[in-house]
Amino acid sequence: MKTLYHYHPETGEYLASSFADADPLELKTARDAARSAIVEPARSVAEAAMLAASAANTDARSAAQEAYADTVSRIAGEGEAFEAARSAAAEERDASIAVADEVYEATAASIQTTYQNAVDEADAAAAAVEPTAWMMPAHSTEIVPPEAEEGEACIFADGGWTLTSDHRGKVFYAPDRTRHTIAELGIEPDPSWTEEEPAPTEEELWDIVRRDRGNRMGVALAVLERHRNQKEFGLATTLTDAAATAWAIYLQALRDIPEIQADPAAIEWPVEPAN
Repeated sequence: MKTLYHYHPETGEYLASSFADADPLELKTARDAARSAIVEPARSVAEAAMLAASAANTDARSAAQEAYADTVSRIAGEGEAFEAARSAAAEERDASIAVADEVYEATAASIQTTYQNAVDEADAAAAAVEPTAWMMPAHSTEIVPPEAEEGEACIFADGGWTLTSDHRGKVFYAPDRTRHTIAELGIEPDPSWTEEEPAPTEEELWDIVRRDRGNRMGVALAVLERHRNQKEFGLATTLTDAAATAWAIYLQALRDIPEIQADPAAIEWPVEPAN
């Protein structure tokens, strides 16, 4: 069994291995030759033996007939004595022919058995023939690729395998915080890059705080706007005046955060009032 190693038609990157298929025409030719080397001589011997056995049977039957004819000729006459002698001669002839036929049938059976044994031997010899030619699909080789370590890939080019760097899909960060994703084989990250995502700057943290603060303020403004509208149009209010005051204090506390808190990574958010 032969192992093949397959590679990408464009990049040459190692893909997988598989067992090669034997060349069916070459294998059939070799097995037919192995079979014929045994069967053909056996067939010739069997045919010659059958011809000889058939000829021997024909000669024996002819001899029996001739012996009967001679006997009848010698005792030619009439009467019961002649008929008895002729009948005895006929029985002897028939017995001789029966023996000759039995010998022929036994000989033929033996020849057939010997020939069949040769056929069985030939079939076994043909089945034992190992392939020597293999089907070689495109983009494959018999050369064993080297073992690739983490961050490496095997590439087939110019008739051989080489190892190249493989950081595809990895994300790196430059000192200026720019993000780089490697998408191709053979690309080495800059020595200054790191895979660890940099912590956000103070300005980025403040951006996060401002977005969160804006969402919270939006909720408070909506609650207070609803209360004002209900009061203005004489509707039943959802909040008591005290609860509305608590929401106004909460809104102001949110507005004051940039002025009263210095660390964007440790913001102490005011507690939202019960609605």
